[in-house]
Amino acid sequence: MEFNGNMVKVARESRRLTQAELSEKLDISQVLVSKIEANLYPLTEKLVSNIAEKLSYPISFFENNVLSIDMGTKLHRKRLALTKKDENYIDSLVSIYTLCISKLLNFVDIEINIPEIQIDENNSASDIAYEIRNVWGIPKGILPNLIGYMEKNGIFVFDIDLPIAHFDAVSTYNNALNIGIIVINKNQPADRYRFTLAHELGHLVMHRNSFSSDKEAEANNFASAFLMPEKDIYDQL
Repeated sequence: MEFNGNMVKVARESRRLTQAELSEKLDISQVLVSKIEANLYPLTEKLVSNIAEKLSYPISFFENNVLSIDMGTKLHRKRLALTKKDENYIDSLVSIYTLCISKLLNFVDIEINIPEIQIDENNSASDIAYEIRNVWGIPKGILPNLIGYMEKNGIFVFDIDLPIAHFDAVSTYNNALNIGIIVINKNQPADRYRFTLAHELGHLVMHRNSFSSDKEAEANNFASAFLMPEKDIYDQL
C-alpha cells in the first residue's frame, strides 16, 4: 500500500486526539507521530496496522489523499466557546465527507449550480438572495425544502452532534470538485437551523473570493432575504 501520513492527522483529529494522546496509544514518541503525519518516517506493516487499530479506521483509509478544502476563507458560524480541538474535529469531518463525496461522484452525475456573485454597488446581499432563488427556480413564498434545493444544486449538508453553545455550522467550497459542503450542528432549534443553512449558502455564493470585512452581516442579510423575500411578504404586513 501507499501510506499517506496526512490521513493519520485527519483520522486522529476526527477521534479528538492530540499527537501526544495518539503517541501514548501507539507507545511511540510524539516526535515520531509528527514525522508520520508529515510523511517523514518509513513505516512497518506492524506500525501501520497498529495505527489503523488505535484510530478505528481500515488500513485502506490511509491510502487516500486529503482533498483541498480551500475556499479562500473557511467560515465557521461559531461562538467563542469553540475550542481548537473542536475546530480540528470539525475540519477533519469536512475532509472525510469531501473524500466520500469525491468517490460517489465517480458513479453519479449531478448538475452542479452554485453561482458566485459578489456584493458590489449593483448587488446587495438581498439582491443576490433573490437572484439565487431565480436561478434555482424557487417559487415565490415559503421555502419548504431548503436542503433539497441545496443538494440538487451541488451543496452537500451533514449534521453533527456538538453542544449548541459551541458551534452552529461551517461551509467550504471545494475548487477541485466545484461542490459546496456544509457541516451543521443538529442541536439547534428548527428556525435557527434553517437560518444557519441559508447563512452558509450566502457564504458559498458571495464569499468564495471576497475580501469583505463584514461577511457575517452580509450572510445574515442574504439568509433573511432568501428565506423571506421582502417582495413576497410586503403586502401582507
